[in-house]
Amino acid sequence: MRRGHHKTSLNDHQRHHLVKMMSIISLICLLLHTILSPINQYVDAKGNGLGISLSTSSVNETEVLVATLIESGEESNGSLSFTVPEGLTISGILVGQENIEAISNDNQTLQFNWTENSNKIVQVQLQAQKAGDYTATFSSSDSTVSASVTVVAQVTDEVESNQTETETETETVATEEDATETPSFYDAGWPYYPGWPDNDSIFDHIDIETVGSFKYKVDGEEKTVSINLDSLSDLGTLAIYEGTSEDIANGTATKITVKPDKQPSTTTGYDYEWRYDGEFDEDKTYTVVYDFSVDVDGETHYFHFEQEYTFNGSTNICPGFGSMKGLDIAINASDLENIITKGSLTLSKEAVDTEGNPLTGDFTFVITNEANKYSKTIKVTTTNGSYNTTINGLKAGTYTITEQDPNGIVSEYMLNAVTAKVGGTDSNITETNGNYIVNATIEQGKTQTVAFKNIYEQINESILVEKTITNKEAV
Repeated sequence: MRRGHHKTSLNDHQRHHLVKMMSIISLICLLLHTILSPINQYVDAKGNGLGISLSTSSVNETEVLVATLIESGEESNGSLSFTVPEGLTISGILVGQENIEAISNDNQTLQFNWTENSNKIVQVQLQAQKAGDYTATFSSSDSTVSASVTVVAQVTDEVESNQTETETETETVATEEDATETPSFYDAGWPYYPGWPDNDSIFDHIDIETVGSFKYKVDGEEKTVSINLDSLSDLGTLAIYEGTSEDIANGTATKITVKPDKQPSTTTGYDYEWRYDGEFDEDKTYTVVYDFSVDVDGETHYFHFEQEYTFNGSTNICPGFGSMKGLDIAINASDLENIITKGSLTLSKEAVDTEGNPLTGDFTFVITNEANKYSKTIKVTTTNGSYNTTINGLKAGTYTITEQDPNGIVSEYMLNAVTAKVGGTDSNITETNGNYIVNATIEQGKTQTVAFKNIYEQINESILVEKTITNKEAV
């Protein structure tokens, strides 16, 4: 039975200290519980072992818990599997995303390998769905460990049989009033306490962190590249957009203009991170654009990093839960190395009339390389007459760029001419069945540019009709 609360009136200063105190207490409790939780471990003859622990042995329905998975020893047991039975679901990686390479992941099973030089620790967030006793298992090809949890059925408030309808209505009103005037701990933000409600589809921050340096090989020779984002001036080349790469090219993406704050990173291998505070939509795509340079043998090479991220995507290394949610992005060594050791293609499109006025149209390009078994279709829309995008991670080689038949694309205009430039130089263009084709060579660590330009001629609205009389009769 619900009972009304005594109304309490607190000012903002008091509320702040109360929230802070409860947050600190919650954090201490969670840390102690995690530390004191027993770790079930299997150790093989080689001294390697798997370990598993749960943050709690009992949890209510709809609440969350955390499974900590570890492996000791220098050698790995190979592919690993973490499994939970129905009644529990895997809702995400809480800590240690950078330590694993997922093979497959669904609501019941996570299969993965440890990444090279990782600390072999990962924390997986679980959701309790249905009351019962459940056992989660962590296994390799030759060993298995487990941990158990009891999910307690959620107790619903019921009106006692001897309670009058009037009493029920009175107490319900009192509860609603108290909920309005009593300070809300849900606004505390962090740390999250199990049982706090989810904040719909909104998260409140984006964190960006990058490696300080990494090594890569060019023509068999090892090079070291340093990426420094120590100050806001270093961060000047990095931008975050709400929208996809295509939205950026079309000019429809929204740039996030929040001034970020520097803070220590909680991710292994990263010293610090830059936090962008705000109100962000989980269903949106966010694109990070980052331009950087690398000096190789006294020559400076410029590179363009551009990658899309989503809150629910695998690249969010720590999405969090409840009121503690964010998009945490780690631009790691492999991301940047992939750009440097491979090549990039910047494709641009221009559509104008015979007078040079910009035209809007939807165009389709197909990029292929049979030797590398590569094929990609790009649909573009010219906004204000132009469009451009950059494709990273291309293996060195010759690529075929085909603009599919652009006839009839622009309403009330007919195609007059198609030209193309590769690397800023006029290129031979081949027309086949209405498609226009050019070839471009992609080199390791370099960006090639391909620019198509379509010229359209407006169709005259007036039509001239001529009549010819071949047999004229005498009048």
